Amino acid sequence: MKKTLLIVFSSVAAILLSRYVMLKTHTLESYIVPTNANEPGIKMGSLVMASKFKKPERFGFICFDHDDFVRGEKGIFIYRICALEGDKVEIKHGSTFVNDKNIDSIISVKHSYRVENQLISRLVESQLLKETDILPVSGLYSIVYLEDKQVDDKKIDFVKRVYATQPNKEIAKVYGHDWTTDDFGPVTVPKEHYFVLGDNRNNACDSRYLGFIPKKVVVSVLIQ
Repeated sequence: MKKTLLIVFSSVAAILLSRYVMLKTHTLESYIVPTNANEPGIKMGSLVMASKFKKPERFGFICFDHDDFVRGEKGIFIYRICALEGDKVEIKHGSTFVNDKNIDSIISVKHSYRVENQLISRLVESQLLKETDILPVSGLYSIVYLEDKQVDDKKIDFVKRVYATQPNKEIAKVYGHDWTTDDFGPVTVPKEHYFVLGDNRNNACDSRYLGFIPKKVVVSVLIQ
């Protein structure tokens, strides 16, 4: 028994020492996720680890340098790779298609829904909704961000999906078209670039606003 415990403790110590060395040599990075842009994939407030030696893959999360529109300075963004170079991307009525396949059916994503204010407590009490996912619109209703799969599985019939209908000026600046966040493209990802999206589709500043992400600005890949 003592020998087994010694082996376990030695293994744990080796892992901790390895992570310490990687952190000290900057081959492994740690980040606190400040927003809910990637929920449900990555929870807001989570501590995540990323490796500079891990190869980026489709549907994996990457960390990259980009201008932060809000703070007016460079920052590290974390988003999921949804399309690789040569892939065709199109968002039709809120669903994301890559090479004509609906990828929203492969990964869990959130979208915006309209709900009457008097019914919000039911969602919160059922742990389907957090306070940070509520956007009050009027005294009667709010816009909330819910996981599509939960809405379907639990047959939540008192919420209504909301779609963007007005052309987005920021998207037009990048792509030169009057597209919305829910009706976008098609576009083809150029060589040496990625197309990234936040899992919280209607609350993420991703490739729809930032454009295609050059491979050269990727600093690390999340370890999941």
